[in-house]
Amino acid sequence: MLPITGYRQGERARVAYLGHDVAVAERLRTLGVREGACVCVMLNTDKCILAVDGCRLALQREVAEHVYATDAAGTYDAPAAGPASGPASAPARRRFFGKTGRRA
Repeated sequence: MLPITGYRQGERARVAYLGHDVAVAERLRTLGVREGACVCVMLNTDKCILAVDGCRLALQREVAEHVYATDAAGTYDAPAAGPASGPASAPARRRFFGKTGRRA
């Protein structure tokens, strides 16, 4: 069992233990970082960015050092997005923001 800061970028881990006081641990659980959750380390520098349940969550290093995890199989492969795929495509942005760049 290692702190989540011991994992490299792209590695998956399964949260085993939250070594925080009750309030911080409960907040992390509310955000999806709970015992048994599979997370992927997206960035591990002075802050730690985790992919959790389809979202990215940034943690201060001091907080991340007390999230203990075990190895989970595989590494994270980000889905390849084409130029016109998904809701973030240019036509979708124009429909949402209009030509001015402000919300329509």
